[in-house]
Amino acid sequence: MGIICVSGSSQNEISGIVSISVNGLRSSSDFIFFYRIPVVTGIVPNYGPKAGGTRITLFGENIGIGNRNVNVKLDNFRCLRPEVRPKLSFENITLTNFTIVCTTAGIHYSISMDVYVEIDGREIKTPYPFTLVDNPIIQPFSPKMAFLSGGTKIKVEGEKLNNAHNARFTVNYMQDIEVNSLNIFSNLFSCRAKSKKMQTVVSLCSFHTVLHVV
Repeated sequence: MGIICVSGSSQNEISGIVSISVNGLRSSSDFIFFYRIPVVTGIVPNYGPKAGGTRITLFGENIGIGNRNVNVKLDNFRCLRPEVRPKLSFENITLTNFTIVCTTAGIHYSISMDVYVEIDGREIKTPYPFTLVDNPIIQPFSPKMAFLSGGTKIKVEGEKLNNAHNARFTVNYMQDIEVNSLNIFSNLFSCRAKSKKMQTVVSLCSFHTVLHVV
């Protein structure tokens, strides 16, 4: 059996002993409750394509306190699936560097947006904007055929590829799907086809491919 309450607001960082009163009888606890002010000290990355899907990380101080009910907004648009990391018990907060991660939603225009973080119902505006940039444009890749044994280097070119941060190259062959996660550093990147185990002799085949950049 326990008692559940919601803490009131405080304008300053303070601490004190928790007291409980039941039917006029008052008792003090042995632990100290702290009020702390969360501060965001950085956002990585600070830009991404307007198609969405960019996984951003917010760094800061005191962002792992409270119940860790967090929301992140870019202007008035919610950042999807926000969560505090690492996932530890509420008692494990000392000497832990917490971060908040979320995934940007698709927005149909390029603009610099203010970033807001809400922790346990209290919203703060960060001093770090997030910029939406044009979506990458994928050009035909080569080669379009590879040996089932794998090892073929596949080159992908395009425009504004470095407006995104990660790429996922999906190969579909006879209902088997191979996925390579890639990092983008320029308007050219490459990957190698994975092997496909067959009981027959290795042959040359073509694939249905999908490239995702976020």
